[in-house]
Amino acid sequence: MDVEEIRRCIPALSKHVYMNTGSSGPCPRVVVESLVDSERFQNYEGPVVPDVAESLHLRYASVRPRVARFVGADPDEIALLQNTSEGVNTVAAGIDWREGDEVVISALEHSTGYLPWFYLRDTKGIKVKIVGPQSPSDAVREITVADVRSALTARTRLICMSHVAYCTGARLPVEEVAELAAGRGIPFLVDGAQAVGAIDLDVHEIGCDFYALPGQKWLLGPEGTGAFYCRRDRLEAGTLGLRGVAWASIDSSSIWDGYRLKASAARFELATVNASTFVALGEAIDFLSRVGMREIEARIAGLCGHLKRELLKVPGVLLFTPVEASRSAGLVAFDIGGWEPERACEALFERWNIVTRSIPWPRAVRASIHFFNTEEEVELLLKAVRALAGERA
Repeated sequence: MDVEEIRRCIPALSKHVYMNTGSSGPCPRVVVESLVDSERFQNYEGPVVPDVAESLHLRYASVRPRVARFVGADPDEIALLQNTSEGVNTVAAGIDWREGDEVVISALEHSTGYLPWFYLRDTKGIKVKIVGPQSPSDAVREITVADVRSALTARTRLICMSHVAYCTGARLPVEEVAELAAGRGIPFLVDGAQAVGAIDLDVHEIGCDFYALPGQKWLLGPEGTGAFYCRRDRLEAGTLGLRGVAWASIDSSSIWDGYRLKASAARFELATVNASTFVALGEAIDFLSRVGMREIEARIAGLCGHLKRELLKVPGVLLFTPVEASRSAGLVAFDIGGWEPERACEALFERWNIVTRSIPWPRAVRASIHFFNTEEEVELLLKAVRALAGERA
């Protein structure tokens, strides 16, 4: 892996020490150029001129199999949506909930991982069961399949958890939970926001029923892109109803003669999207694929491992992320004693030009380390943390 060559392909890296890919990654030049060229082509030539529309359609259609190949799915199991939240809400809206039904979630979810269920609690009377650490001081506790098993009852309709927790960076036991869920006949939804593009994964091997992912984070694609995996047998069984139906959801050409939903996961798509952004997402996936996800995951593990081991040595710093690579990915969350996380992030940027973000629970600074980050950048972050911790010692 030629890291310097990779960095030259991502313009933002020449301006900042970019460690916030977990919020939104910097697009490679080829992704930006694809987006601009596609917009210029369709708008300068006319978006519905027949040959223009056909060309853009073919480019858009080529993205689905590339996403599928990247996550180990079949193309007809992939819907192209606009973010992870849309995928999670596709599942939430697609189940025929009854009062007293239960959903099991982890305590380490992003708001996307609990708000849909809280809404259903308030409107449908379902019960939300939360497993894992119940207080910030307990946030480092590992969530196990036994935690999930203990929460299941005859009324459990769904299990939902992140592949990698956005707040602590812990990798959750999705393979074991998938096996448990399958044995009980309970659908299992995984939020892959902090996993896809950071770790090498295969949704078929995981065994989950549904997997939602964004394009703009570790994949380094444009904002407003994402995908949703629905396993083939769940499609064929009609496990999920639809949150809505529009022309992109159907196969038949005339609604007046009756309509037929698409047999594939594309039924979860509704109508017009900005095809240019998805074409650019395809370029982002190709960019990562040329490097190779095994190589990317290994480099992230090496950089993060060094960062975490050194943070443990800094007086006043509390590390929330598991040190082991097998239990984490590219996020590293830590508290600098005496510093509010928001102010610490401001100081990291103002004084060292390091881009990070704060986390509200547990209260922490979160650094996202991707394969394009360098050993020198990790050392700079460590130098900055030591300095901040020393100022409040």
